[in-house]
Amino acid sequence: MIVHRSPLVRKSTKTLAAILLLGFFEALPTLIADLSPDLFADLLSPLQRQILSLAMLSVLAATVALAQKSAWPRGRLLVVTVLIGLGLFALPALFLEVTKTWLTPVTRAALFTLVPFFAVIFEPYLTQCSVEQSRGGLFASLISVAGALLVLPVTMPNSLPAVASFAALGAASASIAASSCVADRILLTLKEESERLTSKAFSMASFAAVSGSAAFLGLAVLGAFTKRSWPGDALPATLAWSAMTELPALLLLFWLIPRLSAPRISTRFTLSLMFPILVGAALLGAHLTLRDWSGVALMAAGTAYILLAPEDKPDILGLSLQ
Repeated sequence: MIVHRSPLVRKSTKTLAAILLLGFFEALPTLIADLSPDLFADLLSPLQRQILSLAMLSVLAATVALAQKSAWPRGRLLVVTVLIGLGLFALPALFLEVTKTWLTPVTRAALFTLVPFFAVIFEPYLTQCSVEQSRGGLFASLISVAGALLVLPVTMPNSLPAVASFAALGAASASIAASSCVADRILLTLKEESERLTSKAFSMASFAAVSGSAAFLGLAVLGAFTKRSWPGDALPATLAWSAMTELPALLLLFWLIPRLSAPRISTRFTLSLMFPILVGAALLGAHLTLRDWSGVALMAAGTAYILLAPEDKPDILGLSLQ
């Protein structure tokens, strides 16, 4: 049974504000680099910062889960939870690491606007929403991608390694989208089943602790293979930066997973590109051409449709991942 879900702006202004804030947090590294390039020049690499932020998330979530005496994922659910953590964080980080030689940072960022596109495609099959509802979202996601290609200086591949890098980041985008869809389904399912079948409520903290720990371990292994040093003098500033920006972004992401559909959560990748463009134009006086404004308008229109259009939500009764 499919249950109609109202537009996000009617459902919860707080949830809409949270996804916008998440996009802002994820845009902060670019914003800081544009506004004050030397402010955090001594931070560790993005991969090392992600390792630290996931470690902090895992410890915080595990502490909350233990304090709440929450049930922990077991059996098949444990495997799926681990795979979600790897698919959301570890696999994309791996592909970002191996493609940095062949693609510019802007090109790699632009390719992640494909995440909403893949989320719309996967959602009917992984969450049982209606195929009819996804058609509008599919068109809107393509509009967003087209807008990003208009406004960002994307370098098209001109060699076999560059083509392979494009494909790898496409796979990374698909991994994030699929993981988001599965996470949305199991959290809604387990919440319903815990209310119907047990007295112990399902805790988001235990899910975040397990998936975050899996991602942390995966990234730690990747970091060991990259053989990057961990200079101690950069650690205090990195910890402060991660605690103020990257950890809140992770907390917002896990808070939103059971509240928003995967396509809506995936708009954070488009939002994180729009904020630096608009702030650059407003504060730095960056000149935007008609093509640039057209691209921004397309990105905003596609994102607004995905966020605000009505959705069909599956009836989760009877779904079981145990």
